Amino acid sequence: MKRIAHTLLVLLTCTGILFTISGLTAKSAYACSCAVESSFSDKLKRAEAVFSGKVIAIRPAMISSEWNAKQVTLDVQQGWSEGVHQRMSVETSGESAACGYTFEKGSSYIVYAYDNEGGALATSACSGNYKLSSLDGAAELKRLSTVASIPLLAGSNIWLNGYRLYAGILVSAVVIIWASLWISRHRRRHREMK
Repeated sequence: MKRIAHTLLVLLTCTGILFTISGLTAKSAYACSCAVESSFSDKLKRAEAVFSGKVIAIRPAMISSEWNAKQVTLDVQQGWSEGVHQRMSVETSGESAACGYTFEKGSSYIVYAYDNEGGALATSACSGNYKLSSLDGAAELKRLSTVASIPLLAGSNIWLNGYRLYAGILVSAVVIIWASLWISRHRRRHREMK
């Protein structure tokens, strides 16, 4: 029994260390500099998700590789790529110097999102987003009207957005704990049979 307690303590300590390290690792500061303005077709090819939607919430990202990241939740109006849900969540830096895109609650946008390092959908000032009420947004919507819209998936991507890595760690920890308990019980039964 002491061995199991020791194993569980080691596993929980290692998991805690991983969470602490992932939360403390800061990225180097840099000024936002978008390379060259991408063409419309390049933006479509590069983006993991392309959609228009109204911002319903902006809050600090719960789990992110960026210390000041924001999680923006939008009610989607139209999608132009596979995997777009009726409600989408994207991350962006909270700093304009780090290419964060500024969203306003209640406003509608065309969003070009990509997978970031943590497995979440993210967007930036360099992604090609537009506020729908702007002239540029109207022009982008006209360009997107030449692309077939794709039916939206029911529900939301919010649970998966940013939690894939941590959900994997949690599931792995539960499996390891279960396996340790099963092996311990099996060994105890084997000793009792002797």
